Amino acid sequence: RTEQVDLPYLVRYTNAPWLVIQSPGAADDGLFARDANGKPLCFDKTTGQLADATSVVISPALTGTYTLPDGRTAVPSFQLLAQRYLGNEYSPETAEKASGVPAATTRRL
Repeated sequence: RTEQVDLPYLVRYTNAPWLVIQSPGAADDGLFARDANGKPLCFDKTTGQLADATSVVISPALTGTYTLPDGRTAVPSFQLLAQRYLGNEYSPETAEKASGVPAATTRRL
């Protein structure tokens, strides 16, 4: 892994830290967790608690599993993306087989 992800950008301009409900079979499984006012939730590393994900005075986590007020769990959307796209299915070697673009070229770009 190249570790070339602009984490501050993701936190400030995307929904990467927003928590996604993990409750298989529930109607809201896979949706963003929200507070009573409809604001998306994240986990604030500074306070160790759930927080309004749209706040600019927090330090949101991008990975981990967190317990929601109703007892269910949720994970940051960035974690779900990383789990999906950092797997071997999307490796430069696999892409080379499908596209003909050398794995070294993909890594360089």
